Amino acid sequence: MQKVKVLLVISSKMTEMAQFHVEDRGPPDLRIWVVQQVRERSLMRILVLADIHSNWPALAAIQEPFDACLFVGDLVDYATDPVPCVDWIRKHAAVSVRGNHDHAVAQRIPVVKSNGLHQLAAATRPLHWKVLSPLHMKFLTRLPVTRKVTLDKKRFFLVHATPRDPFDEYLRDDKSAWQARLKGVDADFILVGHTHIPFALQLDGPMVINPGSVGQPRDGDPRAAYAIIENGKVELRRVKYDIDATLKHMRDSGIDAETLELATAVLRTGGRFEFDKLAQSVGTALDEDPNDVHDTVELAQFKPVETPKKKRKASKKKAPAKRKPSAS
Repeated sequence: MQKVKVLLVISSKMTEMAQFHVEDRGPPDLRIWVVQQVRERSLMRILVLADIHSNWPALAAIQEPFDACLFVGDLVDYATDPVPCVDWIRKHAAVSVRGNHDHAVAQRIPVVKSNGLHQLAAATRPLHWKVLSPLHMKFLTRLPVTRKVTLDKKRFFLVHATPRDPFDEYLRDDKSAWQARLKGVDADFILVGHTHIPFALQLDGPMVINPGSVGQPRDGDPRAAYAIIENGKVELRRVKYDIDATLKHMRDSGIDAETLELATAVLRTGGRFEFDKLAQSVGTALDEDPNDVHDTVELAQFKPVETPKKKRKASKKKAPAKRKPSAS
């Protein structure tokens, strides 16, 4: 039987905080129960993360208080420091789902293509198989493809890409496309990743949230991206991190010069680069201190669809039949 340890800590802040650790991952439902128990009388602050991609300096830069963390996949590949990233998610995420890169690393699937970003995956994936312990691999293997959870009286549906294609479909903030793909999905918030581009899209009912990528943004902003959900308000946030530290770790891990040049261009430009201009991209430097404060780049307010209450029909009671006078 699995040994489970649970530690609850209630802070003196206005927002109660819960910290808990479950040995060997523990039953996910227990984690959710722990969070719900300490949050009975106040609203939750939910941290949403996606696409960390073994970039520990980026994940470590996110210093947000939270009551529950929801992770929508892709812990691994592209960078070279997966161990602390997997450990952090195992310890702190109440609910996690599997991304396409998590699946590939867990199932030991080699990278076939070698062009573009496939080159990064091909160079870094074999390293993962060397440094990840059996416990880490077991965690990746057991990640579910989708999850449903209710927190703070709101229903969340987690999937890495889309419900139609959980691993591979790229879908950005296209309202009609998302509306079609969410038929049959009953939730207030749909949490996704995969595109590495953040958005909060209010549909006719649910809201689709992509927090963007922690470890490899592709929207032209090199800062680590994530989302905060609190009291129906969704904040898409960014924080600078030490890109040089990520690149140094890749260099020290033995990544070849050509691949390192590609990684430098991708990380410094926020994914907006041209392959024939790598030399110029590599020379781009951070313009400010990487330890800058967290910054909200977009706000959205969840607007639930109000279902009109059905009017109760007045019951038509039949008048009692008049009794005929007796013949006596």
